[in-house]
Amino acid sequence: MNTPDHLNHRKDISKFPDQQRTDELIHQKNNSDTEAIHDLVRKHLTFVAKAKLAMRVGRYDEMVEYMTKHLAAMPVELTAEERNLLDTAYKSLIRTRRESWRFLSNKIERQEFKNASSEEKWQFLIRNNYRNDIGKQLSNICFDILKVLEEHLIPTAATRESKAFYYKMKGDYSRYLIEFSTGNDLKNAAINSIMAYKTGSNIAFDDAVAHLNLFSEESFENSTLIMQLFRDNLLPLKTWNNYRHTK
Repeated sequence: MNTPDHLNHRKDISKFPDQQRTDELIHQKNNSDTEAIHDLVRKHLTFVAKAKLAMRVGRYDEMVEYMTKHLAAMPVELTAEERNLLDTAYKSLIRTRRESWRFLSNKIERQEFKNASSEEKWQFLIRNNYRNDIGKQLSNICFDILKVLEEHLIPTAATRESKAFYYKMKGDYSRYLIEFSTGNDLKNAAINSIMAYKTGSNIAFDDAVAHLNLFSEESFENSTLIMQLFRDNLLPLKTWNNYRHTK
């Protein structure tokens, strides 16, 4: 009895959706086990497809899960599109929480507590506790992606462009921690953000020079764009840091 095509698990190389990606990985890993590499890349592309679907329907928690727990831990270099998906997943996950935290902070800071009635003080405490809960959620999200970056993505980045991108992400999510951190946590977040931006900026500059020499216009433009993003984020941080030390 013949097995139906859709149940046949034998891999037809000529029909594989990303042969170039597979060939690159085989060369990178110096691995002759083509079947195993095909399985790895197929699984990788499946998670990418699921992450895109999750983004389209606004299920960002699941998008983050696909892009980190599955993709980031797999020995496959992320493409520029996949790196952007990873960043979009986390930024989408924290965007509404950051807005909520800022809204509550504004309400709390404007409220006069000393001469407030019992009802107003009760409302103040409710808002403050809720803001703290949101702050903890934001911290957990930021620490989650920072761990993925530091333990998986940065150490295994195969190109200067991808490494610069990951340091940009590290700077961004460390910078977000500044918004709702205090004491040593705030200080560490600021230092980590500045150092990540500086490191990534240097890598992006070297990459831009290399691509200029190689006349790779697209990669050169990508590198110079990343450098501009580093500069835009680093300058306000330096200004904030200098202001903080003069207070």
